[in-house]
Amino acid sequence: MVLLGPFLTQEYYRKLLNCFIGEFEEAKLLDIDLLQGLVQLVQCAGHEYLQPDDLVRILVVLRTRLQDTHQQTTNHPCYLTLALSRLLDVMVDGKVQDLSRIVDHEPLSSLLDQLMESSNPYLKHLASYAHQGLLHVPNDETSRQFVLQHAGNIAMGLLGIVSVCNLDLNGFSEESRKLCDATVSALEIGTEVVGGARTLYKSGQGISASVKGGIFSGARLIWYTALREAQEHIQNGRLSNFNRLVFEAPCSGDVEFQWGVCQLVGEVAVDPRWEVSTRQYATELLAELYRNNLNKDLDIWILQIIRQVVTYSDAATSSHSQLLLQSLDKKGDIGNKPFTAMMQRLEEPQSALYIPPQAKPTLQSPDDTLFPLMEKTLAFLMGSGQVLLLLGDSGGGKSTFNLQLEHTLWKDYKRGGAIPIHINLPAIDNPQQDMIAKQLPQLHLFSEAQIQELRQSRQFIVICDGYDECQLKKNLYDTNHLNKPGQWTAKMVISCRSQYLGIDYHSYFQPTGDRYQQAVGAMFQMAVIASFSRSQIEQYVEQYVQQVPQHAVYPMQISWTVKDYMDKLLRIPKLIELVSNPFLLTLALRAVTRVVGSGQDLSSIRLSRVGLYDNFITQWLESEKLRLVASTLSQEAQAACRDLLDANFIQEGLRYQKDLAAAIFQHQDGHPVVRYTQLRDRRTWKARFFGTAAMTTILRESSPLTRSGNQFRFIHRSILEYLYSRVISDPIDPQQLSEETEPSSVESSGSFVGHSLNQRSIIGEPLIMQFLAERVDLDPLFKARLHDVIEDSKVDAQVSQAASNAISILVKAGVLFNGADLRGIRIPGATLRGAQFDSADLEGANLRGVNLSGTWLRQATLSNTQMSEVQFEELPYIKIGMAVLRCAFSANGEYLAVATRGRKIFIYNTSTWTRIKDFPGGPAFAISPTTSKLAKSGECNTVELGNISIGGAKVVLVGHSDWISEISYSPDGNQVATSSDDTTIRLWDVLTGDTVQLLRGHSYAVNCVAFSPTGLQVVSGGEDLTVRVWSAQTGDQVFFVRNHMFGVNCVAYSPDGHRIASGDSWGAVVMAAKSPPVVQISLFASEILTMTILSRYFLVMQE
Repeated sequence: MVLLGPFLTQEYYRKLLNCFIGEFEEAKLLDIDLLQGLVQLVQCAGHEYLQPDDLVRILVVLRTRLQDTHQQTTNHPCYLTLALSRLLDVMVDGKVQDLSRIVDHEPLSSLLDQLMESSNPYLKHLASYAHQGLLHVPNDETSRQFVLQHAGNIAMGLLGIVSVCNLDLNGFSEESRKLCDATVSALEIGTEVVGGARTLYKSGQGISASVKGGIFSGARLIWYTALREAQEHIQNGRLSNFNRLVFEAPCSGDVEFQWGVCQLVGEVAVDPRWEVSTRQYATELLAELYRNNLNKDLDIWILQIIRQVVTYSDAATSSHSQLLLQSLDKKGDIGNKPFTAMMQRLEEPQSALYIPPQAKPTLQSPDDTLFPLMEKTLAFLMGSGQVLLLLGDSGGGKSTFNLQLEHTLWKDYKRGGAIPIHINLPAIDNPQQDMIAKQLPQLHLFSEAQIQELRQSRQFIVICDGYDECQLKKNLYDTNHLNKPGQWTAKMVISCRSQYLGIDYHSYFQPTGDRYQQAVGAMFQMAVIASFSRSQIEQYVEQYVQQVPQHAVYPMQISWTVKDYMDKLLRIPKLIELVSNPFLLTLALRAVTRVVGSGQDLSSIRLSRVGLYDNFITQWLESEKLRLVASTLSQEAQAACRDLLDANFIQEGLRYQKDLAAAIFQHQDGHPVVRYTQLRDRRTWKARFFGTAAMTTILRESSPLTRSGNQFRFIHRSILEYLYSRVISDPIDPQQLSEETEPSSVESSGSFVGHSLNQRSIIGEPLIMQFLAERVDLDPLFKARLHDVIEDSKVDAQVSQAASNAISILVKAGVLFNGADLRGIRIPGATLRGAQFDSADLEGANLRGVNLSGTWLRQATLSNTQMSEVQFEELPYIKIGMAVLRCAFSANGEYLAVATRGRKIFIYNTSTWTRIKDFPGGPAFAISPTTSKLAKSGECNTVELGNISIGGAKVVLVGHSDWISEISYSPDGNQVATSSDDTTIRLWDVLTGDTVQLLRGHSYAVNCVAFSPTGLQVVSGGEDLTVRVWSAQTGDQVFFVRNHMFGVNCVAYSPDGHRIASGDSWGAVVMAAKSPPVVQISLFASEILTMTILSRYFLVMQE
């Protein structure tokens, strides 16, 4: 509208304005783009273009919207009130002459009075401004010129600059007034208040005092007029006049005047139409006001504006503003507390085992794209991006890197800079809401009031660790409202295990963005931690050797050199490939001394991931057993320790850990952090594991758990998952466990109904699946019992969950099912990705929701198989070799027709996907819903009807004088409708080729046509911006509607015929298929080419 509006003729301006107003009146949800476009269109109009009724109509709908939404906790009231104030400014400028026409004056005034009491200071200011605008709307034509033709766009986009809370601003300081000379001529105010203003100006009486005393209560206040003049000075480039007005106006101490001045200066600082030097001067002006002001709330307000300038301005102005921030951050009760926090975090011990990781841009990126992760992250934080997603395998070093990043940022911290804060997401209650405010109290430095001050005045770098462990499917950047009005200003680094990502994982991390900010793509980046290289492994081993005493299992353990460790890692088959990340490498280094000490031939040793964890847990418990025997314990603890040693300490310790893992998955759905308080939780399931009994305490302290306050968790998430896998299948090692060890019920006979394999789906737990798949290779009995449960599912529906888990584990282990008898198995929801089921008999099987992507099913029997919601992902594709414009299946599904840009139509047999026929013509075509007839556009503006597989034009439809744009068959297949650039639609008899109806009404080319499901009506859309509905029997026009701003490209009926969808190059509309055609849905999307309505949904295809 900024570009288009001023150049429209009056006729097209009126049409466009009416379209905007009508769309806004009918829209069920507030569309900010539509609202802004409407305001811009009004502001750019000439006096002769607008009629008083236009503005009154807009005013009424804005008031109605505002009345409906102002109690909600959204930004909509701010947008609506801002739009209302702009509209009233236009009225004040003389575009409405008769105030009596505003029938809603009193209700609007009352509504604005309510908003002026809002706790949101920005909304309060907007309401005050709009209220003054309402009071200043003239009864007669004024001589004021129209100003601020383009200010709406910038102001609409900068709600973040002015949305702060709990401000109580006082006047600008006297010291600041020395910047400008006093001048009376700076105030050119309206005739109705100029006398009073001059009197006040000469007398020096303050407007604030007058307002507080109630002198101007309910009257027109001078600060509104002064702000209008300030706006006019800025729009006309008269900055010196603006300065004089700001500092010498009698209302310069008024709170509302100061709000408006701050907003104007902030807008100048981010408006790219101003020169860089001017924008930098705007921030310096704010800085000078800050330096000479003693009011804390005004400090917060000015700092917030400058921080937004840093975020949204050009590089030079942003850098300049950042330097100003660093020089200004010297006030407030917070003082040096960020430095205290820095010292606290820097004094905390860092991991001695840390190798700077390498990363690549995406999961699919080749290894030759690696880069140093720390350097990349620091560069990202210096740029304009908002969210960096850090991905990596389990144990890949994400958490260690995050702590190292926080340490690095604190070391480099400068006064006024962004405050780094590390958040362990599983340890935060409900991290999707205000997680920064929940984490800051952990520093024990800030009061609640200071935390709120930090929210308004400081920038943060939020390092979020363990997104996958929270069991969340929420976008934390969006749900925490980061960088939104009145919320935390922050950049985010967030880590997640790559195994837990779905197909559309970007939506959980990518900022939704703002229509007025930078593109979303520029706000989001990702980095994937790469596996250790050989040199990184050796560096890690060197650090490990230096720390080996703290890792030793036995006090007299023989010390190895780096060469010793590397020799064993290289000589044990496939071990060097397995230890590709820090955690696995640590487990391997602990296990290798034990394995080699057993005297086995190195070439015969087979170590898997699950084997490394087996060794780790056993070593841990053996070490704890030795520690307990050597410890001095209380009498009660000694008795408990003797009982545990008598019962086999390692077995009892492992049982405790497995039971805890099972309870965490049962009661917390796998959330790894358990919160336990004795008084509150002593009667819950948690007391069994964290109570104060001596034996419970010994088992807990002997387990690989960490504690922070009342929070307990395993030292690594993968330990929890490993232990849960052992709940399902526990290996039996006679050398480590006693003969009394009870085998897992998977290895025992009997029903699987009560087994943990049948309690929950583990398909969404990739690491648990990996552990169990490796167990299949190590334990033939486990493998056999998994086959048994699949077999049991044929006759027992109660074990279908166990069967789904079992077959998914076997597939992951690489087990083949070629030729298997799987008739009647029940495996709903299983994952069979990439499995081989060639010639398998799956007759009558329950495969509902099964993932069959990449599954081999050649000659498999699938009759009577339940396959609803089966996931195949990408099906076979056809390489055409040129641009495809349209495609359609025949009614029986036997053929696929494809129209190309080269005016060719290719016919494919869907059973073999071979091309059986090529036809010239198109791209318009349609296939009969009842026969195998193909109708396609031909030469000389004709339509040819013939057999889809044989070809040849049996009937040629002649009558159009220009390009055929669309062809549609009636539901019974007896008629064809065609649309053309000759502005007509024709209905044809398919047997005779005669024109049945000639439909005229479009004033320009007709782009699309479609029959209703009953065949009684036809809908068309054209370049004249209309959608028209016709009677197919009489040819009469039933109704038409102009609800598009561009030519209509496509139309479609819903299956029940009650709705019509239409699309253009800007979006789509769904409306009732009757007169009056009420719009039900509006969708904005680019270049919509075709669409389909499916029951409750409608689909669009974009270019």
